[in-house]
Amino acid sequence: MSVTNAPWIANGAVELNAGLVAVIGARGSGKTALADLIAAGGLALSPHLNERSFILRAKQHLGDSEAKLQWASGEKTSNQLAQTDMEGLLASPYVQYLSQQFVDQLCSAEGLNDALVAEIERVIFNAHPLTDRQGADSFKELLDIRLETSRQKRVRQQQALTKASADLTDERVKKDSLKTLEKDRDEKKRAIEKDKTDRKSLVAKDNEERAKHATLMVAALQAGLCES
Repeated sequence: MSVTNAPWIANGAVELNAGLVAVIGARGSGKTALADLIAAGGLALSPHLNERSFILRAKQHLGDSEAKLQWASGEKTSNQLAQTDMEGLLASPYVQYLSQQFVDQLCSAEGLNDALVAEIERVIFNAHPLTDRQGADSFKELLDIRLETSRQKRVRQQQALTKASADLTDERVKKDSLKTLEKDRDEKKRAIEKDKTDRKSLVAKDNEERAKHATLMVAALQAGLCES
């Protein structure tokens, strides 16, 4: 990382180790400034600018200062510090920058807040090559595309579960009503037997022939076969 046209900085170039995980220094030694300069050179600073940012606080001294990054691949990226708000017109960010203010905000929040979730989603989305984004412009769009098949499968399973639940309920209702139906059947059967017994008691023994004849007449009338 190097800064050109910057007489206000003593060490204009800083070599960064490939495995760098921390920058250690006393309060006010320039740790945040170094992080801001790296983010500026990587076209990733503008979303994190606020009144506590080094770049904004030192704006009147920046002049034509320019932050440059030289990558291990040999590629170079740069950005004028006084024009970091124009990063979006240059290219996509080369680094994922979480400013100190953003981290402080996350640490002061309770639980997994929206800002942290949004940042995680942004990092994940930007980690996908353009060819793997399936035409999506955001994490949410890509997630919706990737989950469409699973969501359709879930809907079908929910419908099948709803139908199975309705069938099970119907089967339980029928099973619960079976005893009532059996009881009703037995009562009607007993009533029929009683009617037969009562009918026999109404016919005297010596009038059995006449009763048979009357029964035949009734049957003929019911069948429409009786002639006047």
